[in-house]
Amino acid sequence: MSVLLVSENFPPRIGGAGTYAAELCRSLPAGSVAVLTHEHDDPRAAAAFDAGFPHPVSRVPMRFDSWGKLGLRGWRRYAALNDAVRQALPDQASALVANRCLPEGEAVRCVAAARRLPYAVVVHGEELNTASTSRELAFLTRRVLHRAARVVANSQHTRSLLVGRWGVSDRRIAVVTPGVDVNAITPATPAERDELRARLAWPDAPVVLTAGRLQHRKGHDRMIEAWRSVAAELPAARWVVIGDGPRRDALQDLAYQRGVADSILWCGDVPRDELIASYRAADLFALPNRTVDGDFEGFGIVLLEAQAAGRPAVCGRSGGTPETLLDRVTGRVVDASSSADLANTLLELLLDPSELERMGRQARAHVEVNHARPRATARFAEALRSLGMPVAHDAPAPSARELAAPPPLRPAA
Repeated sequence: MSVLLVSENFPPRIGGAGTYAAELCRSLPAGSVAVLTHEHDDPRAAAAFDAGFPHPVSRVPMRFDSWGKLGLRGWRRYAALNDAVRQALPDQASALVANRCLPEGEAVRCVAAARRLPYAVVVHGEELNTASTSRELAFLTRRVLHRAARVVANSQHTRSLLVGRWGVSDRRIAVVTPGVDVNAITPATPAERDELRARLAWPDAPVVLTAGRLQHRKGHDRMIEAWRSVAAELPAARWVVIGDGPRRDALQDLAYQRGVADSILWCGDVPRDELIASYRAADLFALPNRTVDGDFEGFGIVLLEAQAAGRPAVCGRSGGTPETLLDRVTGRVVDASSSADLANTLLELLLDPSELERMGRQARAHVEVNHARPRATARFAEALRSLGMPVAHDAPAPSARELAAPPPLRPAA
């Protein structure tokens, strides 16, 4: 083993940052990475995931209610995390990787300095807003970023923030967008879709899917407002919401107040195989994200996964999500702060099944060419090699098609 990855968020816990890290590591040589992550609420589910993961995983308590170090409580939290990182560090480790600036990056910085090892930090974007709310957090984040040998950004949007607001040299940044296993997520045939809908207990009607934690920035409230217009035009249509979070009760109350509660299916968190089945069974995927008090969506891997399943995607014009799709080719980028614009876009697509199918085919091709896992893994391996690690990756070499320029995907005339 040659690298230790420290990531509080990691599967089977649902979350884009953890999925991103796990997918990047899967194609690296088995055992070349050791993972340190937070203990999972369901030990059986964690054990099942770890048994099938190609690298050793250690799980310890590492959830922080605050990222600061000031005060006795803060120092104790970081001291415990530092100890956990030291104990998990392989004897022959040549580098460390933190899957966030705080708290993981601060602990990795301390241990790397003591062991005289280089480290890389992965930045997802949205955590930079949290860091900017406090002078202490901004200082800690800036120190982690500027002492890292390599900074991995999950999108061009995140890269621009690192350079423009945090003063990170562009030469030290590697942009590694998430990759999707296009063999595990595939489009469904009409017969398969009918079977999936029966299994999921979905109606034979237009279905829009949203997956993600119930947070302000993900736009569920605007979607509820927009859904009033959709339900008025398409009474049988359903909006399926996968994910949970602190806003669930408030969102369900809003749905009742707006008279659309009966056409929304709140599924909560679901197993990975059910999420993939839902992508394949839906007509359209929507993540109507917007920026709220500086909080934004860093990338949105769910948008890529939906497109891999041959489903068009709708996202907000905020953060890194517009980088996931080709506007008016594989989906639509909208001003998701406007429920009227969102409603008009949803109706325009749902009322044109042939356009949905055309966009779905383009969406699949877009992910295969631009966001397949081998490409992302190769970029990540190159970032690790820049730390002096002799890293190869087990994924097959990208095909000529993957390395070629994207196909001429264009909007319909």
